[in-house]
Amino acid sequence: NLAVPGSSTLYEVDRLEQFLKTKNWKPKEVHFFFFTGNDFGDNLAADDKRSKGQPFEPVEMNLNPQADEEKGLVESVIDFGLKHSNLLRVAYYKVLPVIRNDPEEAQAQLAKALTITQKEFARLESLSQQYGFQYQLYSIFPEPEIKHEKYLEIGKQLQDVSPKPIVMLGDLF
Repeated sequence: NLAVPGSSTLYEVDRLEQFLKTKNWKPKEVHFFFFTGNDFGDNLAADDKRSKGQPFEPVEMNLNPQADEEKGLVESVIDFGLKHSNLLRVAYYKVLPVIRNDPEEAQAQLAKALTITQKEFARLESLSQQYGFQYQLYSIFPEPEIKHEKYLEIGKQLQDVSPKPIVMLGDLF
């Protein structure tokens, strides 16, 4: 189990690749879970950090209190919240654009997150072929997305960027 709380798809695929290469792992199967509640936002944040040459591993893997001391108060509070709270990441990347009543911004962020996710799913597919393991993708949805059947639309969008069928766990509920 390579899962790390608060990790992005970028980090998870990097971590898998590292274990395949450096620890000589030879899994027969890989089960990859994508949580629509915060993984899109985590992917946006990780991609932004990666593009700036900054580390993007989850805070649980890289505690660096000195880096936070160099920031201003507001930036530090926002950064702390985004590092330590799935709820705040969801609010920042999914809810805030809606509250601002900017559906175009919300759609643009989702489209960018889907593009990032598509690239990482393609990397997973490539690793599967290179290292000879089978993999299955699963999508987990937060309860409100299931209750309001929003998971159907989000699930379709996620499926559209996947190289293989995704098991949509929202249907189970």
